[in-house]
Amino acid sequence: MGDAMRGAHFRLSPAQKQRMLVAQERCRDAAGSVHSSAFVNVGDTIPVDYENGYLRGHGTQVVDGQLLATVCGVVERVNKLVSVRPLRARYNPETGDVVVGRVTESISSSMSNSCISEGFIFYFSDVQKGRVSHQHILLSPMTGSGKEVNDSAVLELLLDFEFNSQVAPKRWKVDVNSRQDAQLMLSAVNLPGGIQRRRTATDELNMRDLFTENDLISAEVQTLHQDGSLHLHTRSLKYGKLESGQLVKVAPYLIKRLKQHFHQLKQYGVQMILGCNGYVWISALPQSTPDIATDQKRANTESLEAAAGTADSQNVEISRELRERICRLANVVRVLGACGFLIHPDSIVDTYEASLSWGTELKHMFSGEFFVKVVEREAEQRSKKGAMKALISAMTHVLGTNLGVAQPVIVKP
Repeated sequence: MGDAMRGAHFRLSPAQKQRMLVAQERCRDAAGSVHSSAFVNVGDTIPVDYENGYLRGHGTQVVDGQLLATVCGVVERVNKLVSVRPLRARYNPETGDVVVGRVTESISSSMSNSCISEGFIFYFSDVQKGRVSHQHILLSPMTGSGKEVNDSAVLELLLDFEFNSQVAPKRWKVDVNSRQDAQLMLSAVNLPGGIQRRRTATDELNMRDLFTENDLISAEVQTLHQDGSLHLHTRSLKYGKLESGQLVKVAPYLIKRLKQHFHQLKQYGVQMILGCNGYVWISALPQSTPDIATDQKRANTESLEAAAGTADSQNVEISRELRERICRLANVVRVLGACGFLIHPDSIVDTYEASLSWGTELKHMFSGEFFVKVVEREAEQRSKKGAMKALISAMTHVLGTNLGVAQPVIVKP
């Protein structure tokens, strides 16, 4: 392991290195046969049923009649299909995933402002090589119907405007740690006040009032496409712009998929969003529940989440004690990610309490001693769980054997 673990750099003394190696070995021994069959390295043989046949999937290759892994990852089996899902990979989205992302592109308003100043709304039906094609430019006066542009002055104004090829109208591009930037359409966001209506040209002009470049947002994956692109939506009140918090980035496979990815740690006054894409957002709990969450239209299971999502838009003063708790939780997530442990509310709270019991200060949470203690504690917990499972399995086997040889009990009416 040396002095680096998954991007975290620290110094270990010879004694700490020895303790770390022993703890790692205990973690592997606690996993037992499950570890050896589920996780493979490059060149490892994957056991398959050669008699009934199998289908070779991604991350595998047949060499000398044996199925070998070509990447480090987890073996997945679907009927006869055998594949290896790599651990070090970009986020692979699924419909319904909760993600945290950063807005990278937004529609440019310079062209729209010039159009409005002239009293026209322009509709472009064709774009060629990043420039407007004058053969397909239509303009509509606010008081009339559309017609083809013939005025040379107007055409010159239009052709002087350069379109950014990465910006599409009525949408934002969001970095969600995937192979491609996600698309967030204007029609897939909540308008201010929760108004439900069709989006107009005015809404398009005011897109930057909702989200602009470098804004952090929470959203849900709406659709996936064959080319790998994905579309998001923020129609629920629990999604939207994130402010007054801290963002932590970890490997996506370390985020444990749960039914709920919005968590409120009321004992600390903190809320967390565990994005399936590996982005974790930690911020303070809202001071009060918004009125819209108590409305009858919103009185459902999402009311509590709505309060959490909309609270980030309130610029409230955060005390020093609360900021320290947020920073400690963020450091816990970073340490768990560097150690390669699954990240979920139980593991975060458990490690947080352990850091307090050890008396570890915030600035010392990235020291080698703290990393060693975390790995040793995880090894001890896994050993206890493995021993308990072995005991339960042995008791089940004994009880099953006794029940199998026991005489049947006849109940007389």
